[in-house]
Amino acid sequence: TARDEAEHHRLCDFREEPCPNCRKPQIHGQLKAHEQQCRQNSEEVTPCRYHEQGCAHTPFARDLEAHETKVCEFRPVPCEFKQCLEKPMAKDRPDHVQNCKYRPVDCRNKSSGCGDNMTFVEEQAHAQICEYRLVECRYFSTGCAVKICYNQAQEHARVCGYRKQQCEYVPLGCDQTDCYAQDLAKHELECRYRPVECDFKFRGCTTKPSFSEKDDHQAKCRFRFEFPRYWANSDEHNFQQMVLSRGLEPFEQMAQATYVSKPTRDRPCPVNKCADIPRGGCEHVLAGGDPGL
Repeated sequence: TARDEAEHHRLCDFREEPCPNCRKPQIHGQLKAHEQQCRQNSEEVTPCRYHEQGCAHTPFARDLEAHETKVCEFRPVPCEFKQCLEKPMAKDRPDHVQNCKYRPVDCRNKSSGCGDNMTFVEEQAHAQICEYRLVECRYFSTGCAVKICYNQAQEHARVCGYRKQQCEYVPLGCDQTDCYAQDLAKHELECRYRPVECDFKFRGCTTKPSFSEKDDHQAKCRFRFEFPRYWANSDEHNFQQMVLSRGLEPFEQMAQATYVSKPTRDRPCPVNKCADIPRGGCEHVLAGGDPGL
C-alpha cells in the first residue's frame, strides 16, 4: 500500500541523507563510514586546483569548494559582456572588462556630431565609414589644410578658396585657366582682358574695349572729337579747326581778363526744349546749367 511504501522509504538502507560535515548526499547504509572519513578529511589541507595558475592557498578540505568557486583570484570567470567568450582570472577581470573588444564605446567622432554607440570591435569598422569622420579637403594638394566632417566635405569643396577656376575673360584672350578661387576676384579686377568703358562714353560711345586695347580704341574713337550739336558742321566727325597757339600769350591774357561767363540771346537751346529764348539765353546755356555755357 501507499503507507507501506512510505514507511519503506523512511527505513530503507539505500535512502540518501546529507553528510553533517560536507552536506553532500550519501546512502544511509554508508553514511557512518563516510562521516568518519569526511571528518578526518575536513581537517586536512588541500592545494587549490588553480595552484598551477599561481594560487598558493591550501584551504581545509571543507572549505576547498567555496574557495575554488568564490574566493580564489586565479579561478576563471566569465566576462560581463555576453558576446565575449573569454574567461579571464578573477584578479584580471577588471582589466579585461576595461579593455575587452566587446565593451560598449562611443564613436571616436562623437565630438564632431556622431551619436552612435557600439562595441569596441565594431567601432573600428564604423570609424572608416562614419559620416562625421574628419577628412582632408579634396584640394589639400593645392594648399588647403582644412579637415572637415565627411558629410560636409562636398559643400566645403564647392566654396574652397584653393579650388581652381578660370578667369571669366578667357574667351576674350586671358590665359588664366587654373586660378585659385580665393585669388580670382582680385585677378578679374586687374585682368588686362576685362572690358572697360571708353572715356568718351559721356559723348555717346558705347564700345567696351578690353583694358589692354583701351588706349588704341580711344585714339581712334569717333567720339574723341565730338562737338556740341548746336555747332555748325557738328555732324561731320572729321571736322577739326586748326588754331595757331604759339605766340598768343598776350591774346590769352586779354581773353582771361575780359571773359564773362554770360551767354547771348542768339544762342539756340542745345536740347531743343525752350521755344522762346529770353535775354541772356535759356536755362540750358547758363553757367552751371545742363549742358551749360
